Amino acid sequence: MEETTPILAREQSQEGLLYGAGESPAQRRSVVICMVAATLATLVSFVLCMYQGAKKSPIHSAYLFIYFLFAVNLVGVFAIHIIMVIFMKKGHITESKIWFSYISTVCVVLQSIFVDIIVMI
Repeated sequence: MEETTPILAREQSQEGLLYGAGESPAQRRSVVICMVAATLATLVSFVLCMYQGAKKSPIHSAYLFIYFLFAVNLVGVFAIHIIMVIFMKKGHITESKIWFSYISTVCVVLQSIFVDIIVMI
């Protein structure tokens, strides 16, 4: 009697939040780099919005609200980017559409740059 499956064998899944089982190491690296770039851009812009809003709010109280709206909008776009990456990794978006992650990252980073320009004026 030959047994091919051990009793305590478990499936080893290599799927994670930032990579899928069918991805190459280059795709994994590119998705991680995109996520790091989007995260850093969003954090810098968010902190800058809050700082400038607090700095200018004693002069004009409307600045705090406007900068807060910039920060909320930026965090909302970043959340959509995160949800899209999660859907892609769970298989709801096919692996051939990985370019959409790159476009989403570019949009988040560009919005962060534009918010930084507006806030620093």
